[in-house]
This record gives sequence, structure tokens and C-alpha cells, in this order.
Amino acid sequence: MQFRLFALLFGSMLVAASPATAQLKDRVLIPAPIPDYGAVAVPGVVPVPEGFTYYLRADLGWGFSTSRSYRENGALYGGDALPFLATSPFGFGGAGFIGGGDAKGDGVFLGTVGYGAYFTPRLRGDLTVDFRSSADVKSQATYSYASDSGGTIVNGLVTDKVSINNAVILANVYWDLLPRGFFTPYVGASLGFVYYDATCTYIDYAAASNGMSQTTTCNDKGTGVSLAAALTAGTTLAIDQHWLVDVNYRASIWARSIS
Repeated sequence: MQFRLFALLFGSMLVAASPATAQLKDRVLIPAPIPDYGAVAVPGVVPVPEGFTYYLRADLGWGFSTSRSYRENGALYGGDALPFLATSPFGFGGAGFIGGGDAKGDGVFLGTVGYGAYFTPRLRGDLTVDFRSSADVKSQATYSYASDSGGTIVNGLVTDKVSINNAVILANVYWDLLPRGFFTPYVGASLGFVYYDATCTYIDYAAASNGMSQTTTCNDKGTGVSLAAALTAGTTLAIDQHWLVDVNYRASIWARSIS
């Protein structure tokens, strides 16, 4: 989910900005030729040019990440040779785990380009492509168990690091709840695809109380495409006929891997 702040330039060409993830973003506008539709007082209704008003949009931003819980599947702990053999080997989150299970991510740089149009004075839509810098998600968890080798205690530290690159393509539709003017609230919906590639590094370090230790390392990489959808609610505040500031909130609804 995300908060957005951006400006719009209206006319026969419009250059603005677009969203990404959990962010407050500065917008970059590219002026374009605009017909003279006359001066408009603020707060007055900003006139909508006749015909098919289209626009370009671009933005730069920064995405913030928060801690979240995580789980892993497939790894078995306490199943190796003595002294790292447990009476009952266990999986992640089992009885042997005593701490951890939180994942922390780095912030990411965000950039978006898009093309859109006003279909009616209150209905517009655009296509956007979202690019994001590599994001690292790191997690750690600890475990402890009694070995079968008679009184030996094994303490372990599990570290996972996932580096993710992705690009998001969305078709967005927005409906102005009031005629466009100084204060124009709107709602929107988006549907599209997310392409991602992820590289995972897994390290399991186990130390026995008899002085022995072992480290298990695994690296894996995968790619995929997911369906994605979102809802948006926000408002625009008109500076004049050509410039507006937009503040909105966008929440992801669902995503499902399709490859």
C-alpha cells in the first residue's frame, strides 16, 4: 500500500507522475504546448478541453519497507550426523526454534512512466510501467536442541537474504467524484502484471557445545509473473488551470503467481 503526492499539467498534453509502493514521491513535470483556454479563477472549476485530452506522466520516488513475519519450507534441522543429530528433527518454526522469524527489507528507488487520456470530463485512464531498484529482504531466526550424543547442546542461527528486482505494468482507471476544480476527490482501480526475479542466499550455522560447528549454504534464483490489482482514493488541489497537486492512497488487493 502507498501514499502518493504528485502534480498534474493539463492541456492537449499532460505530464504527471504515478505510484509505486509505500511512498511519498516528488514528481517531475515536462512542459508541453497547451492551447489557451482562458484564465480560470481558483477555487473555480478548471475547464476540460473538448475532445480526447491525452497526457504523459513520469515520476521518481522512494519506497519504504517495514518488518514482517516470514516462514520457510523444506529445511530440516537436527537431521545431520552426530553431534548435530536431534532425537526428533524439526522444521522451521518447530519446537527447537526459540527466536526470530522477522524479515526486514531495504528501501527501494522507484520510477514510473505512463500514457493516459480523459475519456469524459470526469473519467480518465492510463497505462503505467513501474520500475524498482533491487530490494533486499533479510531475516534471521535462532534454534536450540539437545543432541543424541549425550548432553551436547546445539545452537543454530538461520539467515535468509532475498534480492528482488521487479517491474509492474498496470492499467488504471480514475473517476472524479466532483467536477474538476480547486478540490477534486476521486477513486481509481488498477489491474496488471508484476514481473520479478529473485535471488536467495540461505545460511544455517550450527555450533555444538563440544566445540564442533558446521555451516550449510544454499543459493537459488527464480523468475515469475504475477497478477496484481489495486484500489486508489485521493484528491487533486488546483494551483491554476495547468497545475494541480495530487495526494492519494493506494492499496494492493491481490497478487497470484501465474508462472
